[in-house]
Amino acid sequence: MKARLYILLSLLVSVSVQITIEAAEPEDYIRIHQTPEGEIQLQVAVREFTPTDKSPKNAPTVSLVGVAHIGDKTYYQGIQTYLAGQDYVLFEGVGFYPTRKQRLKRKAGAGNFGKGAAKQSPQYKMAKSLGLTYQLMEIDYNQEHFYNSDLSLGEFMEYFQPGNENSLITGDPQKDREAKQFMAMMAGTSIVANAMQGILQFFGKSPKFQGVAKLVLIETLGQLGNEMSNPKNLPEEVSGLMRMIITKRNRVVLQDLKTFLREKEMDSISIFYGAAHMMDLEKKIIQNHGYKPNGNQWMTCFSVDPKKSGLSALDINFVRRLVQRQLKLFSN
Repeated sequence: MKARLYILLSLLVSVSVQITIEAAEPEDYIRIHQTPEGEIQLQVAVREFTPTDKSPKNAPTVSLVGVAHIGDKTYYQGIQTYLAGQDYVLFEGVGFYPTRKQRLKRKAGAGNFGKGAAKQSPQYKMAKSLGLTYQLMEIDYNQEHFYNSDLSLGEFMEYFQPGNENSLITGDPQKDREAKQFMAMMAGTSIVANAMQGILQFFGKSPKFQGVAKLVLIETLGQLGNEMSNPKNLPEEVSGLMRMIITKRNRVVLQDLKTFLREKEMDSISIFYGAAHMMDLEKKIIQNHGYKPNGNQWMTCFSVDPKKSGLSALDINFVRRLVQRQLKLFSN
């Protein structure tokens, strides 16, 4: 009787452990790391996945290369070096192709991807003011193993055209406010974005101001970045927008990954996308293709040295409390 009870309990424990593993949420892709010397770093994960017996035959290693769009030059050099060692890279970039039909006929490489428009973007101007640089200025996308994997311009604009079945524009000014602000930001016409650029240009040369601004970004991205991966965690008025930005675009990537796994011979393939996309992609890769995580490589995007920036412990605590308060208001 005891032996039977022991076997039954063992089976129950085994089943519960298996369920726990399968249902486990992905670990964070963005984190705040503080060194023993006190340097405060924003780090983004490169996470590799290996095939299992549930994966396609001769399946390659898959890596999710999360990225922050502004950072230190050395950060992007590290990413470029990593991607150079991959057989194929699927990278983000809305509107690289005009239509879905042209997207599906894509060719390798990306020419001088984004560099012309990049200098006019709010991200570039913000990065420059903070002594940082912008992803599109640093990554060389014109590689034979790089393939754009994102919504075409036509597909993207469907979400902002009134009357379209998939449109986020409802005709209600209150409900449409977030979507219109997002479009204004993308076009560089946002009043807030322009005001922020002016402030950064005025104060940007001050080491202390740069330190405070970097710390605000680190704390905000470090705390909010992983939450953005799940639109259900966000307020209702922005959840639909984030579903489009993350979930809809991820569908394109996942379909491309499926196609590459079926049609290409390779040992490795990387998905190179914004870090907020990665938790959803990880879940789908595990569910759909039977992969399992096989370790992280944490890359430092940018950092703040409080001593060099003239920031006291009081300054740091003030920024952290301010960001936490603002994020709490945002989530409510």
